[in-house]
Amino acid sequence: MDRIGNPLVDFHRRRLRGRDSHRILRLAGFDDEALPARTGFPARLIVVDSHGEPALSRHQPNNDIEPQEACCVIRATPAKSTSFFTLLLTLLLSIAPVLKAHEALEFLIPDAPPLTMVNQGDRHGIVGDIVLRALNNSGYASEPRTLPWARAQKYALEKDNVLIAPLSRTPDREDRYTWIAPIMPMDRAFFSLEHKVTSFEEARQRFKAIAVGLGSAQEEILRSKGFAPEQIYAIKIGENPAQLLLKGRVDAWFNGVQESRYIWKHVSSRPLLMSPPMVSHELYLACSKVCDAEVVTHVAKAIEAMRRDGYIEKVKDRYLNSAPLAESGNL
Repeated sequence: MDRIGNPLVDFHRRRLRGRDSHRILRLAGFDDEALPARTGFPARLIVVDSHGEPALSRHQPNNDIEPQEACCVIRATPAKSTSFFTLLLTLLLSIAPVLKAHEALEFLIPDAPPLTMVNQGDRHGIVGDIVLRALNNSGYASEPRTLPWARAQKYALEKDNVLIAPLSRTPDREDRYTWIAPIMPMDRAFFSLEHKVTSFEEARQRFKAIAVGLGSAQEEILRSKGFAPEQIYAIKIGENPAQLLLKGRVDAWFNGVQESRYIWKHVSSRPLLMSPPMVSHELYLACSKVCDAEVVTHVAKAIEAMRRDGYIEKVKDRYLNSAPLAESGNL
């Protein structure tokens, strides 16, 4: 093993991968220049005695990692005092909650193509693909899962460290979540087979039943604009409001423009009248109110890096480039 300037320990680095190992060693008295470069997150940190026998290990779920495969091994060598080793063990024990923070993160999405998709192999929609890449680039594992959207939001409110997207950053939601990073803007408009409205006031007078996603920002917006409860036809996200419109069960559909265009082209060739965009919000990756600060910082930086290098626009083009664009208010 290579000695790195401390008479009490030898440090062997095989695959050092994370901030936590560095934090431990800094707290134990190592200088920054003595620490190897970090590239991700640790799988295992092992302390061995002077004979090479494990004295203590703190590890992630990979229980089959052998000591020689550990990303970091600290060897205690004989010394006149054992205070350093005692301190190091204490530090390792105290760091356990931090290590646990880097286990797989819960990530909730709705089935709302093309923004987020389920059961489509490695295609998770525009927002889903972007978030999963950001998590991977930040060293976090996650597998998205779907709940009814109102329940998903409630779940994220009640739990800690639960990611949720795409979530519009509306005034009513502002203090309920930790807002990690904006992904993309979304315009919302009214869609109808018979009437092209130009304002919320006209829509309130014209439409008797307007389809919106249950628990969505669209539902929240219509309520805030004074639409009567009987005018708001809330359906589960994932159900097909376009079919409701075709069957005459609703007069209009209030929804995001990109999502509506994507859905309609798979449902009908009939022209669909679209209002001007009524409101626009950024779609965010959000987290529970109590959310690990390192997760927030590193994932936000990863998303911003993808924005700068053009990856986000490439993902949007991949999902949207085959969708016909509306002209003169027709979809």
